[in-house]
Amino acid sequence: MERAQRLDEVLRSLVEQRPAPAPRVRRTNASKAFDYAVQSFTSFMLSDTAAATRFARDATRVGSGNETDDLLAWACLALAASADADLDDEQASARMLERVARVDPADPTAAFARHVACEAALASARLDLAAALASVRPAPQEVWSNHPYARVMLACEARIAAFTGNITQALELLSNAGGDGVTGALLRATRALAAGNAADIALMRTLVAEVDAADVAPVDRLGRGVHLLLAFSEIALGDVNGAVRHLLNAGGGAELEHLTIIDRSLGHELLIAQAVSERDLESALAWQQLAEKQAHHRVAAPVVLRCRARVALLAGDPAAAEAAAAEAVETSTRDGRGVEAAEGEMVLAQARIAARRVPEATRSLRVAVASGDSTGHHAVRRSATQVLRPARRRLPPISGGGWESLSARERDIAGLIIAGQSNDQIAAGLHLSVTTVRTHVTRILTAYRVATRTGLLAKLHQLPEQPQRPVDLTPRQGDVAALIASGRGNTEIAAALGISIKSVETHISAIRDRWQVSSRFDVASQWWDLQQQPR
Repeated sequence: MERAQRLDEVLRSLVEQRPAPAPRVRRTNASKAFDYAVQSFTSFMLSDTAAATRFARDATRVGSGNETDDLLAWACLALAASADADLDDEQASARMLERVARVDPADPTAAFARHVACEAALASARLDLAAALASVRPAPQEVWSNHPYARVMLACEARIAAFTGNITQALELLSNAGGDGVTGALLRATRALAAGNAADIALMRTLVAEVDAADVAPVDRLGRGVHLLLAFSEIALGDVNGAVRHLLNAGGGAELEHLTIIDRSLGHELLIAQAVSERDLESALAWQQLAEKQAHHRVAAPVVLRCRARVALLAGDPAAAEAAAAEAVETSTRDGRGVEAAEGEMVLAQARIAARRVPEATRSLRVAVASGDSTGHHAVRRSATQVLRPARRRLPPISGGGWESLSARERDIAGLIIAGQSNDQIAAGLHLSVTTVRTHVTRILTAYRVATRTGLLAKLHQLPEQPQRPVDLTPRQGDVAALIASGRGNTEIAAALGISIKSVETHISAIRDRWQVSSRFDVASQWWDLQQQPR
């Protein structure tokens, strides 16, 4: 009970952004490990990294013989390390995983310890480790469901999902996110970032405005986290000044010294990317000089590599850019950093385009986009489209994406297809080459997951509950016409009606004669026209 009360007091003070209760360390080792760990966590959340490291080392040194306390101690040590050193893969992460397997996931102290371990792995960009720790159920926020700090735990799990590239999962976790104060702002800011990665710009813009209006004080890790998430959301919205303001509010100055290593390096990458977009090489080099200070940290290495690639591109050295970007993709992928790996692919493609290897860039982006589409990370498609536009290359539409995935030109052509125009007629009417029209046609068919124009008609019409039967056809011919209109092939029609394929061919020939049409598409079109007529 005393431990639960201690945690309750500390966590409530953090979500209320007020001073934590005065620390107290009991005399027995069994108590010391827990008390030192709690003080370490509190110090970290208040941005006192030196104290957080000192208390965490004390906690791991004294030991307790209690698996939960030992898990908490090692998690706090890893969390403190994320601010000024690398997570020790062979020691801290192994010990965390080992101890998580031995504690009761439903115990409140153990659930809190697992949350700290998740935060440590996330802050150290060990997303593979973070995902493994977060997969244990019940989730920490479920165990602490009646406590206001549960919102912070939920935001942690959502960030793990988002940064591994599982955007759909992140949005599902945050679908009912709300509340006020710093924790409510944290949930909304996390959701804004996930919405941006889902390419839902309207939702992101709404959430950013709500969080900005909350005016959270950047006085601790929670407040600074809100401002950092806002910065990355605003840069996606094109609000450069707002993004820089929130980034510096979170970081404290040009060095971004109040942030963890990974956030510090990502912040400098944001500044470099903006300088590159304005072709300001001198500013980009200045920010790169700060980013390079983190290069020796394993956690920052892929980010620094991307920074080098961006600056090399601006300086006119695509070979150096490609080498750095390729290494960044490899290291990000290795640690499960899905969003970063996708960002690296964008920079890598830019380098290849600059080196006049456009087909190679296009192929790699298509693979990245397909992967992003499968997890709801639709921002990959949006970014890849922008990267390829100067090279006059396009991505295939989302398979099954329908009308919304088509360009304006493709929608025009789809309408002409429905009207019964041939490729030659469309080309003449729009002043395009037949080859160009055929390319558009295949993209339209892909968007609806069909192979033929007849199949497209079926996708674009809704079958009435009681279809009208053609009075000028026999009942069997009417059945065949209806199945053609639904996009069925001859083999499928034969199987559906229990007749031979030869009989199907005979019926189709008779339908064409009676309706005086020359193709299956014309049969389908006339059948669908009949369904639109008043009864």
